This record gives sequence, C-alpha cells and structure tokens, in this order.
Amino acid sequence: KYISLVNLILDKKIVSELVQKKMNSKNLTHEIEILINSELERNRQIQGFAELRKKLGNKSASKNVAKLAFKLLND
Repeated sequence: KYISLVNLILDKKIVSELVQKKMNSKNLTHEIEILINSELERNRQIQGFAELRKKLGNKSASKNVAKLAFKLLND
C-alpha cells in the first residue's frame, strides 16, 4: 500500500511516494510546487508529521519504529 515510513506508520498518505519511473524531474517539481503553492496541502503534511512525532514519542523513537514495523509485517 505504501513504501515510506511516515505513510506506513500512519497508514495514510502524508508524503508523496515517487518510486521508480514515477521519480523524475517533472513529477518531483510538481510535488514541490504543490507544497509551495498550497497552504492547505503544506499544513496537511505538517500535521501528519506532528501526528507521527506524537505516535513515536520523543524518546526511544527508533525502538518505537521497530515495534511498529514488526507489527506491520505481522498483520
């Protein structure tokens, strides 16, 4: 469903995933322009990162990510 850790952990699209043939200068430029020009999209992404930070906690983030990754792999 997702490949980036932030999207996997939150189980929703927070960041665009430009993988393989989708990763090119045209698509990358488009995604950057969206963040620059859309306050709504920029705030959505910022809120997503805040949600991620809350979920992982300030301490032992690596340990929390490992636990979440293990859970994702076993579900």
